[in-house]
Amino acid sequence: GTIGYQARYKGQTVIDTSWLSIDFYDAPVLDRELLIKEVQQNTHNSSWEPVWGEDARITDQYNEHVYLIEEREAPYRQLALSFRVYNEGFAFRYHFPAQQAMDSVIISNEYSEFRMTGDHTTWWIPADYDSYEYLYTESLLSKVDGTKPVGEALASKSIINPYAVNTPVTMRTEEGIYLSIHEANLTNYSGMTLRVEEDKRTLTSELVPNAQGHKVVTQVPFSTPWRMVQLAEQPGDLVESHMILNLNEPSVIEDPSWISPMKYMGIWWEMHLGKSTWYAGD
Repeated sequence: GTIGYQARYKGQTVIDTSWLSIDFYDAPVLDRELLIKEVQQNTHNSSWEPVWGEDARITDQYNEHVYLIEEREAPYRQLALSFRVYNEGFAFRYHFPAQQAMDSVIISNEYSEFRMTGDHTTWWIPADYDSYEYLYTESLLSKVDGTKPVGEALASKSIINPYAVNTPVTMRTEEGIYLSIHEANLTNYSGMTLRVEEDKRTLTSELVPNAQGHKVVTQVPFSTPWRMVQLAEQPGDLVESHMILNLNEPSVIEDPSWISPMKYMGIWWEMHLGKSTWYAGD
């Protein structure tokens, strides 16, 4: 009655059995007495042209399973759990369809686990709600400690949990496999940080709260962002992957011909210090 997953890559287990659940502010946590009522399978292979970038055409190829899940007891809440498997990794998301058992919802937290198979070498920055402007620390996963970030102290910081990291977080196993955990299609949802659990091997999603302390306030139907794990034998392959782009929704700009890359010189910090104001030349 509990939903979990495991991931293998080139014959090796890279994500051990990890559990998935969502907790609600005004309803019981959705984590047990669950029944998989149906499994839908889909194979996708297409390509598309980005407006600009390193590649003129990007291939979007994956196998997908969608698990239609329902509670065994009242109120019989329903969700669809989608898994997409690419050559360079996998991703999953939760979707709550329109249903009588749910209308407006407040999510207290989302518990998506990523249970590692070892104490991996990890490149991380602390889960700071205000800033991504840290230098990356290289340490073992068990040594993640946001109270000792690399570099100068920041003027504005909000590290609520020193044993959590912002995404993307990248790891290397003893066998030399590289993993990078991130999210895609972050729309009308809270950003995801990852909490290092007491076993020092498990990362659990920890959503950023709003001013009232709630993580997500929304209406059914809705989907969470994709939780994704990139996998590679060379670190450069993580950079060259198009998984994030493919998991995001297609552009809604019908005519992108006006978009072109150009150089930009910013005066952001001079504006903060009162030395400059924004100026648009003739």
